[in-house]
Formats: sequence, C-alpha cells, structure tokens
Amino acid sequence: MDFIERPWGGYVIHAQGPGWALKTLHIKAGEATSLQLHRERSESWYLMDGDASIEGKDGTLRKLEQGKEVNIAQGEVHRLVGGPTDAVLVEIIRGNYREDDIERIEDRYGRS
Repeated sequence: MDFIERPWGGYVIHAQGPGWALKTLHIKAGEATSLQLHRERSESWYLMDGDASIEGKDGTLRKLEQGKEVNIAQGEVHRLVGGPTDAVLVEIIRGNYREDDIERIEDRYGRS
C-alpha cells in the first residue's frame, strides 16, 4: 500500500472492489482538498485523529467529530479542511471509484 502524496497531505488505498473502495486520508494542519464533487460515487468519512472540517458549496464549515460518520452524497459539493492539527480520516467510497471522477470547482494549489 503506497502513500499517494498531495499538496494537502495524501492517502492510502487499503482495498477496493467493484463499486467500493476503502482509503485513509491524511490532511495536514491548515491545508484543504479541492472544493469538488463526484458524479459517480458517494463517500463516508470517519475522523479518527486530529481536527478537520467539511466546507460545503455555500462556504460554511462543519467541524467533524472523532468517530462520527459524515456522508457526502454523489454530486454534493464538498472540501475537507484541516484544523490546527493534522487529521486522519477513514474514507469509504460507494460507486465507481476513479481519481478522474474529481470535478474541481476551486483549488488553492492551482490544480484544474
């Protein structure tokens, strides 16, 4: 299992099969993923350690609580935002998992 580095941290894909994937996300303190949506999948996140929030399309932040499930529906605009400490999340993906299913709306790292 390789760690895939991104400007905001990175992830590890632990397992995947037809219609699902299991990942661990590592979000650096103060960093954020793209404001994005997925056309072919939904996601569930569990904060395991650290601090993180979810930003929605209206810009509001919702703080994640450790051990609580948060569901991101297919087509829902979202972004993970790191808090004052690094965060570790478990991500369960349901649907067609492909990295090219990321439709970026805004990205602070200049990725399109």
